[in-house]
Amino acid sequence: MIRRDQRRKAIILTGISAFLAFVVLITIPLGNKPASVYDTEATVEQADHPSNVFSSIMVPEYKGPKEKHFIFEGICGEQIDVALEGPVFPEKRTIVSTTFMTREIKQRALALGADIVMVGRMNPRWIFKGAALSHTYAVVIGERLPYEYTVSSSFQVQTARAVSEFYKSGGQIALLLAEEIRRMGYPSRAHYESWSQVLTIPVAIDAGMGELGRNGLLIVPEFGPAGRFSIVTTDLPLEPDQPRFLGVQEFCQLCTKCVRYCPANAVPLGGPTVVRGVRKWEVDLRKCLDYWYKDPANSLNCLGCITSCPFNKPDSWLHRIGRYLVQRNCIARYVLMYLDDILGYGYEYDPMKIAQQARSGS
Repeated sequence: MIRRDQRRKAIILTGISAFLAFVVLITIPLGNKPASVYDTEATVEQADHPSNVFSSIMVPEYKGPKEKHFIFEGICGEQIDVALEGPVFPEKRTIVSTTFMTREIKQRALALGADIVMVGRMNPRWIFKGAALSHTYAVVIGERLPYEYTVSSSFQVQTARAVSEFYKSGGQIALLLAEEIRRMGYPSRAHYESWSQVLTIPVAIDAGMGELGRNGLLIVPEFGPAGRFSIVTTDLPLEPDQPRFLGVQEFCQLCTKCVRYCPANAVPLGGPTVVRGVRKWEVDLRKCLDYWYKDPANSLNCLGCITSCPFNKPDSWLHRIGRYLVQRNCIARYVLMYLDDILGYGYEYDPMKIAQQARSGS
């Protein structure tokens, strides 16, 4: 009887010790590379002029401003006309503290509907060639795509159209915030999609918004790759945030779910390469665009790079722990990558079903 009790205690102690050892093993810093957030390996080439960049990748029925004004409907049905670039109020507001000013700008953006706001110092390398832009700071605005749009649904066509509308109608917060800054007496300009003069993802990374993933998307801790981003550049004195290490690139070295789920086969396997001086995974935009325009229904089901990503999760305490472990440890990354598959996360839109429903007018 005594031996049985001793054996039972030994098994319990061994189990507890093994569990504690496992916890320590996945939480101690291990396998993190001491690289910069946006690692460069050569002279960074400036991106081509936006008119050349966006002429071939305009989203059909894009609703953003194509000229200098953006007119949209307010909450009471009124027409709101906001200038992309407007006159600056002649009297400058006195800035007592850049910390307080930064907090106020972030609160204004959040009140306008942003989910996350970060501030960075504007790096001239991320300005398009030919753009007459010399602002000092960049306010990066992130808006989350509702998580329910990225999971399986009985209403795939309606959901896909809602996702498409979400991305087409972005930029309003940036426009309104830029106008408010001009009223303070400081120059500012809003940037989103085809009317942007800056490269959104590099600017956002510098501001600490997130990291670049294998799928070519900005991965944000708060909502993964499922978001849209706009930027306000300005000379209003602000306090920049610092870039954040999130372990995204280390995780993406192991994970290939977006490669498997991309219907256009545009996401690359293997490691990152040096593209125009920047080390990253280069998504084949030509394959992506060819797939997008091949069939009108394809634009409704091209979401595999978001829905399959392990960082695309609801913001719960359990998934926050997962994000923390991804930052800490290479062993934890392996565990979480396989756990994502075991638990059945990741969802692929059914292209055939969506195409059939879209053509039938469902």
